[in-house]
Amino acid sequence: MNVFKDKFERFKTILSAAHQSNAPDIESPSAQWRNGVMRSVREIGTPASQTGRPADFVQLTWRLAPVALLLMIILSLYIIETGATISHQIIAMSVSEPASTYLAYIGF
Repeated sequence: MNVFKDKFERFKTILSAAHQSNAPDIESPSAQWRNGVMRSVREIGTPASQTGRPADFVQLTWRLAPVALLLMIILSLYIIETGATISHQIIAMSVSEPASTYLAYIGF
C-alpha cells in the first residue's frame, strides 16, 4: 500500500507543477475542424436508439414481475388446498405409463 501512496504523491506533485506552470494555450482549432468533429458526432446518433431492444425487454420483464408473483401465490394456495392428491396422481401416472406422462394429462 505504501508503494501506491508514494506513486500517487509523485503523480500529484507532477500535476500541480504542470498546473502552476501556466503554459500558453495552443492555437484554437479551425472552424473546418470543429464542423468536421460535430458532423461525426451527429452521425453517431443517440445511444438510446442503438440499445432499444434490450431496454424494452428489461422494462417488460419488470412490468410482468407483479403478475408472475400473483400467479405464484395463487398456485401455491391451490396446491396447499388440494394437498397430496396432485402428487398422488402424478406418481400413479408415472408408474402406470412412464413413456406417456405429460403435464397436460394431469387432472386438476
